[in-house]
Amino acid sequence: MQISRLIIGIGGALAVVSSSTLLFQWFEKSKLGFAMGVFGFCMPAATAAAFNGLGFFANHYGWRFSIMITAIVYIIAFLACIILAKENREKIAPSFSFKSLKNNQIWILGLSWALFNMAALVYTTWGKTIFIRYYDLSESLSGLLASMLMFGAFMQPLTGLISDRLGDRKRLIFYSCLSIFFIFLVFPYLPTNYFFPAAFILGLCVSLVPPAAFALAGRIVGSERGALGFGVMNTFLNLAIIFGPLGAGYILDVTDNNYHFFFFMAGLSLLASFLVMYPFNRFRNRKHLQIRNH
Repeated sequence: MQISRLIIGIGGALAVVSSSTLLFQWFEKSKLGFAMGVFGFCMPAATAAAFNGLGFFANHYGWRFSIMITAIVYIIAFLACIILAKENREKIAPSFSFKSLKNNQIWILGLSWALFNMAALVYTTWGKTIFIRYYDLSESLSGLLASMLMFGAFMQPLTGLISDRLGDRKRLIFYSCLSIFFIFLVFPYLPTNYFFPAAFILGLCVSLVPPAAFALAGRIVGSERGALGFGVMNTFLNLAIIFGPLGAGYILDVTDNNYHFFFFMAGLSLLASFLVMYPFNRFRNRKHLQIRNH
């Protein structure tokens, strides 16, 4: 059982990274934001469908039936990949090279992406507990407030299109993270009847970042090495998943203070906003490290 889970995990990671490479090949750089927005939308949509649909089938027809449906979906995806997914050979990297890994900007962008996700994951993981424990809100309202960031994920096709139209993806990420910083900073001082609009605006700001960040990663490493950029971003995302909620849990254990909880998320967002602009100021005169704003 454990070996099968490991194989599924490795296969899933390879599928995610490889499929992103096709996006860099199929779409022009000016339209990558929308493509990444649709790509990002598929994950929460599929998760919601799987949790609700497969749970229903498992309860009514047994767990083996849900596994069979999963296998059928994988077979359909495999056939669709074989029949429909066509690579552009002109945009494939000729050979593996460590030079792309020496590009400072992809690592700085990845670190900024990790800090952004740490703040978002801390909120979604601990938000419900905070609202119940410190603000005496109901479980349903607390769960709704904590899940507002997930609702924002369904808006990523639209926010990706916005990033394409604006063009300057780095500044879009910067101002979005800066807005998230201010929201987290003032959140604990707001009356509880303002929590919902604040959480809604927070979800909108969060939804602006992922399409622009992944499109920017492809721009840094080049379309022929899009999988490398996507792999670096996912590596930092996994680090954020591990250390974000862990760090917030430690802060709550030590301080037992809701203000420190929100300040922790605000600090992460502020660092993310400044990091994403750091390469622009330091390396803009070096052609081999320069990022165009689209």
